[in-house]
Amino acid sequence: MANISQINGNTIAATTVIGSYFAQGKLSANQLITTGSDVVIQFVDDYDPQSWWNTSTYRFTPTVAGYYNVSLGVWFENMAASSSVQVNTQARKNGNSFMIIQQPCNVGTGIGLTGTKIAYLNGSTDYLDFTAYNGAFVSKNIQQGTAAGSGTWFAASLLTQ
Repeated sequence: MANISQINGNTIAATTVIGSYFAQGKLSANQLITTGSDVVIQFVDDYDPQSWWNTSTYRFTPTVAGYYNVSLGVWFENMAASSSVQVNTQARKNGNSFMIIQQPCNVGTGIGLTGTKIAYLNGSTDYLDFTAYNGAFVSKNIQQGTAAGSGTWFAASLLTQ
């Protein structure tokens, strides 16, 4: 939706009203992350007024071009592995990582990873997805947390065109 501003009858700017151009996802249950490979996180939409989150492909594909603020939080369950292995989470644009957050495994504790970065999306073919990697010797869950998705989540919102 465009917003045209006028002062004394002169058009001064055409801008996009960005208040509803966002999406937020969460887990609907814990998700098992097998060891040794990136696994796409299976978010469900939490808030998605434009229907930009696809729950079949697990992709965020906005139809408005611009710069998006992208945030991601992943909570790995209690790890029983040594610090010689690591866990990570990635935000990917068109399958290529543009944000990675990683940490060595801590024996006996869960791990929370969070990050925020800006990404340009073209409004047609560009998409985002999110992955989790488990370097431990056994499969581990990423946690839903509460029903509100307090453990593992993402949010993306249009900053400017």
